[in-house]
This record gives sequence, C-alpha cells and structure tokens, in this order.
Amino acid sequence: MAEEVEEEKSSKMKFIIIGLLVLLLGGGAAYYFMFMGNGAAAEDAVAEPVVSSEEQAAANTGYLSIEQPFRVNFAPDKGVRLLQVSITIAFLEQDGMKAAILAHEPMIRNNFLMIMGKQLPQELQTSAGKQQLQVLLLDEMHAMMEKVGVKASIQNVFFTSFVMQ
Repeated sequence: MAEEVEEEKSSKMKFIIIGLLVLLLGGGAAYYFMFMGNGAAAEDAVAEPVVSSEEQAAANTGYLSIEQPFRVNFAPDKGVRLLQVSITIAFLEQDGMKAAILAHEPMIRNNFLMIMGKQLPQELQTSAGKQQLQVLLLDEMHAMMEKVGVKASIQNVFFTSFVMQ
C-alpha cells in the first residue's frame, strides 16, 4: 500500500515537471516568434519615415564652438567679480556660413564682450537672466551678419560653459 502511494506521488511529480517544461518551451517559442522572428520581414515592411521641416532643419544644422572663452570682469562691489562663458553657435549649413562666422570672429568677440559687460551679475545668476543674455547674443549675431552682408541663418547661441566667481 505504501508503495502505491509512493508511486502515485512520483507519477504526479513527473506530470508536473513535464507540464512545466512544455509551458516554458511554449512560452519561449511564442516570445521568439513575436519579438525575434520575422525581423527581416518587419524591417522591409517599414515605410520611409516622413521628415518634418523642423527635423530637416535640425539635420542641416551646423555647430561652431568659439575656441577661446569669453571673460568679463565686473566691478568689485557687485559680489561677483568674473564671468567666463564658452559659446557654441548653431547655424543652418549653407554656402560659406561657417567661413563667415570664422572670418568675423573678432567682431563677434568684441560685441559679445560688450553685451556681457553690461549685464548685472545678480541677474545672470538666475535662469531667466541667462536666457535673456542668450537672446541678446542671438539678436547681436543676426545684426552683425546683416551688417557684413551675410544672409543670417544663425539658429541659436548656446552656452557650453558658464562660470561666475
């Protein structure tokens, strides 16, 4: 009698193990066919993505980092005595735009330094103050490029480093 109970437990255990193996193999196969299988066919079936004008402009955007950082000294009574900013200019890549920026870098440096020197250190410590300075520099870039007869395609002026001491 004890042997029959033992044999029955043993057969139930075999049945459970076989059931688990079938379940695992079936789940693995289903996962493979759902996520891995037909990968090449799915890639072929993907249509060409539609590119918006913003994405096209981003694809044609060039960046030029001004090598030397801009340094401005403030009056000692202002608390902050030094501003050091590194700038990268974003522009639409077109004939000669990068060369025009490089050719007029002395004027850009001068005008940017003059604008930065007029800022109040307290305002530059805020995010809004930094954004306002960014707008002023972008407007100045447009004005300078227009002044030298270059069709301005400057998109933005980015601060890649902004240190105040």
